[in-house]
Amino acid sequence: MRINKVLIIKIFKHIWLLIAFSLLVCIISSSIITKRNLVYNLDFNNVLTKDIYGFYPEVRTMFLQDSKELEIRGEPLYLKLYLPIKFDTLTIKGSLETFDQEILLGLKQEDNSWYYQSIIEEDFSLDYILDQALVKNNKLELILSIPDLTSTSTIKLHNNWQLILNR
Repeated sequence: MRINKVLIIKIFKHIWLLIAFSLLVCIISSSIITKRNLVYNLDFNNVLTKDIYGFYPEVRTMFLQDSKELEIRGEPLYLKLYLPIKFDTLTIKGSLETFDQEILLGLKQEDNSWYYQSIIEEDFSLDYILDQALVKNNKLELILSIPDLTSTSTIKLHNNWQLILNR
């Protein structure tokens, strides 16, 4: 009978060690970013968050509460995006309202130049490869430029922009 008690105690001891180890592995793996992509949803009403700063300077924009849009009054506008780890591509999706204005969205490169892409449609999706992008303090910098912007121009960014980072 004594052998059975010792055997049962050893079995329970190993089961508890296995449960403790499994719990430790779950906690550690959940704190490490293991996903293949990261999605940021921009909120133009809140220019400063933990991971995103922009569009700034704020004096060049005005958030319209009734329509939930960001009206652009001056250019250029900047946006900084936090990267917790290295990603390969950045996809920017969103929509805007413009009247025959050329709108350029650029990504800062390692040589301090800007890689621009034109926003042609009101609903757009732009892809950037990040291998030559300047990452300073784990942040990417983007620029929104409208060269033909005048004081009578109206450009509104809808509050549905997404920044999708992929590995």
